[in-house]
Amino acid sequence: MGAGARVADERERQGMTQAELAARVSRLGYKITQQGIDKIEKRDTQRPKCLKELAIALKVAEEWLVTGIEPRDKAPDFRLTEMNADIQKLGADEQETLYAQFRSLLDIAMRKDLKKLK
Repeated sequence: MGAGARVADERERQGMTQAELAARVSRLGYKITQQGIDKIEKRDTQRPKCLKELAIALKVAEEWLVTGIEPRDKAPDFRLTEMNADIQKLGADEQETLYAQFRSLLDIAMRKDLKKLK
């Protein structure tokens, strides 16, 4: 079994359509259609060009997609990766402003967690 078959199995396990997977992969910066996902799955492509994006979109490890060797779930969180891709589209000033705001929110959240521990 190659990566294409594992993509199909995992996508189906998660109840996701090919179109939904294509949309997720496209949001990560690799433009692909439902037909492109279908080709990867049917041809059982071993190393698709969008392997990294497929792994992130499916929340699985790239190595697992290629080899089938566990663990399967070592992928970064899709939401964070997607947000980072969107942030990269902003200008430098907007990025700095957003990062500063995020850092402030993260600091507040961390302080609340520390208070709970006391």
